[in-house]
Amino acid sequence: MESDDSYGRFFSIKDGKKFTDSEVTEENGASIDITFGSFGHSVNFFQSPTSSSFDIPNASETYFMNYQSEVIMTAEDFNEMKDDAALSKFSITKDDEESFSGNSIPNVILFETAEGKKGAIRTKERNSDRLLVDIKVQKY
Repeated sequence: MESDDSYGRFFSIKDGKKFTDSEVTEENGASIDITFGSFGHSVNFFQSPTSSSFDIPNASETYFMNYQSEVIMTAEDFNEMKDDAALSKFSITKDDEESFSGNSIPNVILFETAEGKKGAIRTKERNSDRLLVDIKVQKY
C-alpha cells in the first residue's frame, strides 16, 4: 500500500479532521483513530493506526470490524440512528485480516477506539480515487 497525499486517509474523532500522509506529525498522531487502506481499489479496509501498514507516531489502537459475518448493523440502521444508544450494545472484535470490496457498498464497518468509544462508518461511494463515508461515534 503506497502513501497518497491526494486525499486524507486518516481521521481524528476528537479533532473532527482528516489528514493526508504528509500532514501526520508527532503532535497529531496521537489523536488519529481511523485509518483507511486499499490495494488496487478492489480490496478496502480500515485498520488501527498502530498497524505496521502506517507510520503514525504516538498512535493508539482502534479495533475494526470490516466484515460482519452476521449482520449487526445495516446501512439502513446507520441512517436511522438518532443517537448513540445503538452503538453501545455492540461487541467489537479486531479483524485485521478482513476487508470489503467496492461491490459491497453501501456497507457498515464497526469500530472501537482505545478510549472505548464505539462507532460506525457507512461507506457511501467508491470511485477510482477515493472512498466517501459517513462516520457516527458515541459521544461519551
